[in-house]
Amino acid sequence: MSDEFVIDDTEELLISNLNSVEAGIIASILDAYNVPHFKKTRGTGSMMEIYAGATSNGIDIYVPSHIYQFAKELINKQNIEDKDIEGID
Repeated sequence: MSDEFVIDDTEELLISNLNSVEAGIIASILDAYNVPHFKKTRGTGSMMEIYAGATSNGIDIYVPSHIYQFAKELINKQNIEDKDIEGID
């Protein structure tokens, strides 16, 4: 993955509504390929994560738009769906 700087790049939503474990798995996959990313929790989710170690509000993962397609292919190779990870409510 190239570390080149891209002017006026924006973030792109890669996958949404994950629990803490799912978000950790996706983040690990992206880390393995040096794909920059960040997680956003919904509502009071970040506070709940501090208190309880998990959130019920869902976690969204974003990547830079110039590498969105590459990141999407990475998680799709792991059989991870857009909306939810199969078998997890």
